[in-house]
Amino acid sequence: MSELLKRDGLSRRTFLKGSLAAGAAAGATYLTACAPQSQGETAEETAASEQEHVMTPEEAGEQLFPGVCRGNCYGGCFLNVHVRDGKVVKTSARDLPDTQWNRICSKGLSHVYRVYDPERVKYPMKRVEGTERGAGEWEQITWDEAFDLIAEKFTGYADEFGPESVAYWYGSGNDSFVNTIQPFMNMIGASQVNQTLDNAIFYASQKTVGVGMNFNGNEMTDLVNAKTIVIWGSNPAVSQMQGMHFFMDAKEAGAKLICIDPVYSASAAKCDQWVPIKPGTDGLLAIAIMNTIIEKGWHDIDFLKAHTVAPFLVKEDGKYLRLSDLGQAEAGSETDAIVVTDGNGTFDVPENIADPAIEGTFDANGIAVTCAYMLLLERLAQYPVDQAVQMCEVPLETIEQLAEDLAVNTPSTIYMILGLDHYVNGFYNMYDILCIAALTGCAGTPGSYYGSSECLHMFYANPNAQLAVSPDAIGTKYVLPAPRMNEIFEAGEFLGNPFTLKALWSFRANIIGNMTEASYTKSWLDKVEFLVASETIMNDTARNADLVLPVAHWFEQEDFGATYPQNVYIEYQAKAIDPLYESKSDFDCIKGIADRMGLGEYFDFTPAEFFDDHVVNDLAASMGISAAALQETGAVRGLPGSAEEPFVHGAGFAFPTATGRIQFYEENPAPNMNFGQTPDLSNETLPYWESPNELPGFDDNENAGKFPFQILSDHQKLRTHTQWANVAASKEIDPEPTAKMHPDTAAERGVAEGDYIRVFNDRGSMTVLAHISEGVRPGILLCSRGWDSRSFKEGSFQSLLNHKVSEICVTQAFFDAAGDFEKVEA
Repeated sequence: MSELLKRDGLSRRTFLKGSLAAGAAAGATYLTACAPQSQGETAEETAASEQEHVMTPEEAGEQLFPGVCRGNCYGGCFLNVHVRDGKVVKTSARDLPDTQWNRICSKGLSHVYRVYDPERVKYPMKRVEGTERGAGEWEQITWDEAFDLIAEKFTGYADEFGPESVAYWYGSGNDSFVNTIQPFMNMIGASQVNQTLDNAIFYASQKTVGVGMNFNGNEMTDLVNAKTIVIWGSNPAVSQMQGMHFFMDAKEAGAKLICIDPVYSASAAKCDQWVPIKPGTDGLLAIAIMNTIIEKGWHDIDFLKAHTVAPFLVKEDGKYLRLSDLGQAEAGSETDAIVVTDGNGTFDVPENIADPAIEGTFDANGIAVTCAYMLLLERLAQYPVDQAVQMCEVPLETIEQLAEDLAVNTPSTIYMILGLDHYVNGFYNMYDILCIAALTGCAGTPGSYYGSSECLHMFYANPNAQLAVSPDAIGTKYVLPAPRMNEIFEAGEFLGNPFTLKALWSFRANIIGNMTEASYTKSWLDKVEFLVASETIMNDTARNADLVLPVAHWFEQEDFGATYPQNVYIEYQAKAIDPLYESKSDFDCIKGIADRMGLGEYFDFTPAEFFDDHVVNDLAASMGISAAALQETGAVRGLPGSAEEPFVHGAGFAFPTATGRIQFYEENPAPNMNFGQTPDLSNETLPYWESPNELPGFDDNENAGKFPFQILSDHQKLRTHTQWANVAASKEIDPEPTAKMHPDTAAERGVAEGDYIRVFNDRGSMTVLAHISEGVRPGILLCSRGWDSRSFKEGSFQSLLNHKVSEICVTQAFFDAAGDFEKVEA
């Protein structure tokens, strides 16, 4: 252990001395299991000596409370919260019923620093009247004054401009079941400013393999049943540490692990093969793989016929042929089923034709129709494999091997999370990859899925009850896309109706610290007259607000689980300590404001009562999920299946799509969000690819030649988004923002390890520490993310990013940005 910490001038003793300082102030005064080896001792003697000094919690005078780490990092790890003399002194991993899900990472271990952060917001603070936002001029007010001010503002704006002039921004900084912001805002008729994050994977999945209880993937424990696993555009060793060990279990069982990523990541280092693809070309590679599978005859014909839309007949207007077209059902009725043919003149529903045709064009009672599979072949032919070889910078033999691994060395799994999401063309990349499943037949069975393994515990929610606490709720009239807010302000209307946004509540989110193009974000936030931020610390958004509400830490309140973990359990968060200072839970803040607005009767419940009344449904009841069960046992499995028989997405080939099949053809393409746009949807019925918006090296992209480097970011082990950005112990290990570059790039610009560089484009700049790594492709500046803007010597990372989004799938394109850099003096 000591050798691992003796690098970069940081000794183990220095690390412990500094990183324990804040914890010691809170009572975290022992770490006996990491005592240094004495000179002359053997490793065995040291281990025995250390073991002798490990105290039990009881011996240390501690109480243990169940806790949940729920910062939306896909972990949802179950924790022991150690409390001594009324103070949190440390955290540790807590046993789950199936202990292979036991995990805790550096973030989970460092919560004591977040609880006792010196920058905790201690009491409600209002910006001093007459001062500018961000000037740091605050006055302390009481909770009564804060609640009265919010109620006055919200009510006044609603009376003058309509209830939709008040809006909320809801993030995932406190990801839990007890979420009453949406019911409250629906009661008053407020709008929502949608952060438009991570939408590409939802959009692409709903079109192809469907979104179910575990997103579009099998339970992570099922990976051991796969023979081929492709980790595509993801780095689970860093970003999904709860599930990474399941990949290693699969590898040990004989699975071939392949990583497709522009960066040689920690996950790539654990794989059998790394494919360093050119960024933004993933969809083109997926199409090349599909073409190769078909060319080699590796596609699963029986699966295509029985479990995909391949035999469905498409009319010239792009719609499927249905019984109503043949005069055998009423159009739009439940019996108006899609029709297939045997190729010999018989047209009927799929269950009545044992061997449907998947190739050919036919005449169905005078209606010209073509098999959807034929349309797929025609679309794929528009992208020859040699184009992918050139554009993706992946050799032909590698493409052919990938195709064989996925289609022949089966069952196969493609694991992707959100890396591919973060381009303007991201949804095409994901859509194309998911369509491979139709050809390989690797879906709906153990060891087979293409997509993301993430437990969507929201499926246990009663959707109507969760969004409203009364049938009298006005509801949300407008969902406003964040990347279009300036245009909405300038137009003074939305969807053709007069509209003005007057008040915004930033809830469980750091808007400025996380969104693309900080200058754009700040410019429209400046147009909001009244900005409220609920925060634990004074982050970028709080410092630019008009009113800041101090939010209690997770351990200072009762709550239930996380709604987006890889961990299959719903877990109980007990209240371990009283809220520090004058902080309140989000739950209590909303109750206080609701009471001031005459809505208190609708929010007269406890967190446990809300859980049972507004979350649990019949499915949850059948699995024994209730507030009482969680309070008693601490954790209840939240996914059908078991450790012996893991959950399988689309089990029995019943996929949660519009047709119940895997869909590579989209009959009714439409944007994922309506803000009045009229996009061209002519390419959206089938796999398609186009260049990213801004990255260099694409001849067909008008923005590609502006700057020579892609500004790419990677997830950090020590932070989730901007959470944990203020943890003192983490800063000893990772003290400041950095940018990695290839040695050739550094040599061309005269940059050495440890120099400072200024990264810039026409939107902004930042000055960061340079690192040199052969794991980064030439042409990429790989930047660390999740920093507060004050951590930069100059500028910020978010200022460099482009707020440009697709009009078809609106999602923030964090990776689709280009820039340049220059060496500067420290």
